[in-house]
Formats: sequence, structure tokens, C-alpha cells
Amino acid sequence: MGKSDTWKQQGKYLFASGKYEEAIKCLNRVIQKDPDDVESWIFKGRSLYYQHKYLDAMRCYEKATEFTPKIEDGWNGIIQCCDKLVEQNAKSVDAWDIKIDALINLSKYEEAIEICDRDLGFDLKDAPKVWNWKGDALRKINRYEDAIKYYNKTLNQDPENEDAWINSAKALFLLGKVAESARCCDKVVELYPKNANAWAIKGVTLKALHRYPESEGAFAKAKELGYREEKDYKKNK
Repeated sequence: MGKSDTWKQQGKYLFASGKYEEAIKCLNRVIQKDPDDVESWIFKGRSLYYQHKYLDAMRCYEKATEFTPKIEDGWNGIIQCCDKLVEQNAKSVDAWDIKIDALINLSKYEEAIEICDRDLGFDLKDAPKVWNWKGDALRKINRYEDAIKYYNKTLNQDPENEDAWINSAKALFLLGKVAESARCCDKVVELYPKNANAWAIKGVTLKALHRYPESEGAFAKAKELGYREEKDYKKNK
């Protein structure tokens, strides 16, 4: 067992013993040597949470999700921190925004939609962002036409919104409106020519339209910009 493993085990033991400050010192040693150690970020986040340092804890959980996007402990930790921040200030727009994003990442789409629809007594910080999130949640539960309505609401207010254009392309493709999807992709690469995901989706749409040489060119551009495989698009529909 290396030194990092020893420090991590000690940090976890101290956390379980309720010695949170000492636990953090051990976990920091691990993170200093290996910044990608997701488990150490999670336990550091938990230690900070139990010290009522919710913003600092949330940053640790965010680090964990950055390195391992599917890690449920990280997203659940973020939600717990947001709930505590909302208890302290019910009008904390950042906390509500971050919680919606975390719920979507946990596939809790109905809960995310419920918050988007709720009368919180104030406007969330960025209406186009909320509409886009609601569109994403609706798309994930196969309500593609409803999703497109919210993407369009976003684009009416923010015509150059990168996420709304690319998410519209996904929803339209899944609805079978391939030519419209391709036009959305064209708009994204016109506005944001280095968006690898947009080039990959464009490759998918052009292939479906039997425009094979153009499709291959789009996939080649996506890979040049760092996109890995076409199957990633299907995973992230």
C-alpha cells in the first residue's frame, strides 16, 4: 500500500470518527499527489458538509463529478448542499440552478421539471437556462415536441444559445425530423465552429439523409476537435 492509500484510509477512518478537520488534512495530502482521486474528493466533501461548510463541500463534489460524470455520490452530495443553502436562503438562485442541473444528471427528470414549474416567489437567475434544462428533462423522458418548445423559448430570448441549438438538433433527430436537425447543426457550427459534439451530430444527421461524403467529413471534423465516437451521441441523446 502506497503513501496515498495510507493517507486516504486514515482520512476515511477520521471521517467515520467524526474528526472532520483531521480527515480533511489527510485527504488533502492524497489530492495534492493525485488530483484525480475521486473518492478523496467525495470524503473531503462529506467532511466539509458535516462542518456546515456547504459551498466548500459542493466544490469538492463538483470536482468528483468533473472526473467521473456518472458518480451518484457526487451529484447527491451537490443536491444535499443545495438543500442546506436553500434552507439558509430560500431565494438562493444559484442553489436552485445547481440543484436542477444535478437532478438531471441523476436522471430525476420529473423532479427537475417540478422545480422549473414551481412558483418560487422569484425568477431563477437565467430564464433561458431553466427553459433549456426543462427541455432536456422533457427530451430525456421522450417528450420531444414539448422539449423543442422550451428550446425555442430559449432561442427566442437568446438566439445564439449554443446548448439550445444543439439540444434542438437532438430532439428533432429523435422525432424523425432529420433535415431540420441538420439545419440546427449547421447553425451551431456556424456560431461555434469548434463544437465537436455539434459536428458529430451533424455527421449522424447527414448519414441519415444518405449524404455520406458530407457525413464522413463532419465526423472527421468532430474527431479532429476531440470527439471520440459516434456512439457517444446515442448515449447522450
